Amino acid sequence: RVADAEPSVLHLVLSGPLLGRGTEICRALRERVLERPTLGGGPEAQIIIWTYAGSFNLTHSSPADRQSLRELLDDFSPRVSMVETTLKSGAWLCEPPRPFWGQACPTSWTVDEAKRNPIGFNMSTDIQ
Repeated sequence: RVADAEPSVLHLVLSGPLLGRGTEICRALRERVLERPTLGGGPEAQIIIWTYAGSFNLTHSSPADRQSLRELLDDFSPRVSMVETTLKSGAWLCEPPRPFWGQACPTSWTVDEAKRNPIGFNMSTDIQ
Protein backbone atom coordinates (compact mmCIF):
# COMPACT_ATOMS: atom_id res chain seq x y z
CA ARG A 1 0.00 0.00 0.00
CA VAL A 2 2.84 2.40 0.74
CA ALA A 3 4.28 1.95 -2.76
CA ASP A 4 0.88 2.64 -4.32
CA ALA A 5 1.03 6.16 -2.86
CA GLU A 6 4.19 6.78 -4.96
CA PRO A 7 6.21 8.42 -2.17
CA SER A 8 8.94 10.84 -3.14
CA VAL A 9 10.73 10.11 0.17
CA LEU A 10 9.97 6.95 2.10
CA HIS A 11 11.14 6.69 5.71
CA LEU A 12 11.39 3.06 6.76
CA VAL A 13 12.00 2.12 10.41
CA LEU A 14 13.60 -1.24 11.15
CA SER A 15 13.08 -1.91 14.84
CA GLY A 16 14.33 -5.48 15.07
CA PRO A 17 16.37 -8.14 13.31
CA LEU A 18 15.13 -8.85 9.77
CA LEU A 19 14.45 -12.53 10.58
CA GLY A 20 14.85 -13.79 7.04
CA ARG A 21 12.66 -11.07 5.49
CA GLY A 22 15.48 -8.81 4.31
CA THR A 23 15.67 -10.24 0.80
CA GLU A 24 11.91 -9.96 0.35
CA ILE A 25 11.78 -6.41 1.76
CA CYS A 26 14.68 -5.21 -0.39
CA ARG A 27 13.21 -6.81 -3.52
CA ALA A 28 9.86 -5.10 -2.88
CA LEU A 29 11.55 -1.74 -2.30
CA ARG A 30 13.47 -2.10 -5.55
CA GLU A 31 10.50 -3.16 -7.66
CA ARG A 32 7.72 -1.09 -6.13
CA VAL A 33 9.52 2.13 -5.15
CA LEU A 34 12.99 2.57 -6.64
CA GLU A 35 12.59 1.07 -10.12
CA ARG A 36 9.06 2.36 -10.65
CA PRO A 37 8.80 4.88 -13.48
CA THR A 38 8.09 8.41 -12.30
CA LEU A 39 4.89 10.03 -13.47
CA GLY A 40 5.26 13.22 -15.45
CA GLY A 41 9.04 13.30 -15.08
CA GLY A 42 8.85 13.82 -11.31
CA PRO A 43 11.79 13.17 -8.99
CA GLU A 44 12.99 9.64 -8.40
CA ALA A 45 11.91 8.16 -5.08
CA GLN A 46 14.30 8.17 -2.15
CA ILE A 47 14.35 5.85 0.86
CA ILE A 48 15.79 6.63 4.28
CA ILE A 49 16.12 3.54 6.45
CA TRP A 50 16.23 4.19 10.20
CA THR A 51 17.51 1.25 12.24
CA TYR A 52 16.61 1.39 15.89
CA ALA A 53 19.35 -0.39 17.85
CA GLY A 54 20.93 -0.68 14.41
CA SER A 55 24.16 -2.48 15.19
CA PHE A 56 22.48 -5.08 17.41
CA ASN A 57 19.57 -5.73 15.07
CA LEU A 58 21.68 -5.89 11.92
CA THR A 59 24.24 -8.14 13.58
CA HIS A 60 21.43 -10.50 14.56
CA SER A 61 19.95 -10.59 11.04
CA SER A 62 20.97 -13.36 8.66
CA PRO A 63 23.94 -12.96 6.31
CA ALA A 64 21.50 -13.06 3.36
CA ASP A 65 19.43 -10.25 4.93
CA ARG A 66 22.52 -8.10 5.49
CA GLN A 67 23.76 -8.80 1.95
CA SER A 68 20.40 -7.78 0.45
CA LEU A 69 20.39 -4.59 2.46
CA ARG A 70 24.00 -3.81 1.52
CA GLU A 71 23.24 -4.38 -2.18
CA LEU A 72 20.20 -2.09 -1.99
CA LEU A 73 22.34 0.65 -0.45
CA ASP A 74 25.18 0.14 -2.93
CA ASP A 75 22.95 -0.08 -6.01
CA PHE A 76 20.80 2.96 -5.25
CA SER A 77 23.09 5.32 -3.37
CA PRO A 78 22.51 8.25 -2.84
CA ARG A 79 18.77 7.62 -3.27
CA VAL A 80 18.84 5.06 -0.45
CA SER A 81 20.53 5.92 2.82
CA MET A 82 20.61 4.42 6.27
CA VAL A 83 20.81 5.94 9.72
CA GLU A 84 21.87 3.61 12.51
CA THR A 85 20.47 4.92 15.78
CA THR A 86 21.64 3.81 19.22
CA LEU A 87 24.92 2.98 17.57
CA LYS A 88 27.52 0.93 19.43
CA SER A 89 31.17 0.39 18.70
CA GLY A 90 31.64 -1.98 15.79
CA ALA A 91 28.93 -0.46 13.61
CA TRP A 92 27.82 -2.42 10.59
CA LEU A 93 27.34 0.41 8.13
CA CYS A 94 30.45 2.55 8.36
CA GLU A 95 33.98 2.26 9.65
CA PRO A 96 34.76 3.98 11.91
CA PRO A 97 31.28 4.53 13.38
CA ARG A 98 29.85 7.99 12.69
CA PRO A 99 26.87 8.26 15.04
CA PHE A 100 24.33 10.96 14.31
CA TRP A 101 25.17 12.73 17.60
CA GLY A 102 28.79 13.25 16.50
CA GLN A 103 31.39 13.57 19.23
CA ALA A 104 28.90 14.66 21.91
CA CYS A 105 28.71 11.14 23.32
CA PRO A 106 31.56 8.74 22.48
CA THR A 107 30.62 5.13 21.83
CA SER A 108 33.38 3.65 23.97
CA TRP A 109 34.91 4.67 27.29
CA THR A 110 37.76 3.64 29.55
CA VAL A 111 37.16 3.64 33.31
CA ASP A 112 39.47 6.65 33.67
CA GLU A 113 37.62 8.60 30.95
CA ALA A 114 34.29 7.86 32.61
CA LYS A 115 35.60 9.02 36.01
CA ARG A 116 36.91 12.27 34.48
CA ASN A 117 33.61 12.97 32.70
CA PRO A 118 30.76 11.28 34.61
CA ILE A 119 28.03 13.46 33.05
CA GLY A 120 29.24 12.72 29.53
CA PHE A 121 29.50 9.01 30.33
CA ASN A 122 25.97 8.89 31.76
CA MET A 123 24.59 10.82 28.81
CA SER A 124 26.39 8.55 26.34
CA THR A 125 25.04 5.36 27.88
CA ASP A 126 21.53 6.85 28.07
CA ILE A 127 21.53 7.78 24.38
CA GLN A 128 22.84 4.41 23.34
